[in-house]
Amino acid sequence: MKNNLQPCQLIPKPEKKVNQNIDDNPKTEKQLTAKHKGDTRTSKFGNQNNLDKNTTEIAIDKPEKGRNNDGNNQEWIIPKKKKNKPQPIVGSSTSSAGLLKAAPKKAHIHIYRLMPDTSLEEVMNHIKPQAPEATVQKLNSRHPENYSSFQVTVDYENRESVMDPGIWPAGTRLNRFFHLRQNIKPST
Repeated sequence: MKNNLQPCQLIPKPEKKVNQNIDDNPKTEKQLTAKHKGDTRTSKFGNQNNLDKNTTEIAIDKPEKGRNNDGNNQEWIIPKKKKNKPQPIVGSSTSSAGLLKAAPKKAHIHIYRLMPDTSLEEVMNHIKPQAPEATVQKLNSRHPENYSSFQVTVDYENRESVMDPGIWPAGTRLNRFFHLRQNIKPST
């Protein structure tokens, strides 16, 4: 009977009582294993509904700190809190005397579900009043017979006016453009 409970610590049976009640055990917050008439049942946190009140032996599982309890004695991998990245410092100088100039921030917008015969010039002329600096590129659609798609690049300040649903025909879809990162292998 003791061979089945090797990783557990046995609590000695009280001498005066014939049966030990779980309510008498002060360590009910631990995981308990009850052995009664050849039937082993486990309950976490001392749930009495799954265990008999008349238990002859009680064993308390105490897994070693930092070790798995499945018998292979491998260390646990404890997750570490992700460190916050420091916010970048953004320049604020407006003097034009310097030789350095900042590149304007761009927003890329995906416009799709336009008629298949829509041309690049039509989209460019439609966007010009909101963003005169816009550049347009036609994309290969998944279903070119059903609709056409475009990538529009505008200054970041003009993205709200271009993404206004009031300026686009009904049924046209707009999203921020999703760029896949390309794995660039360093040259050796």
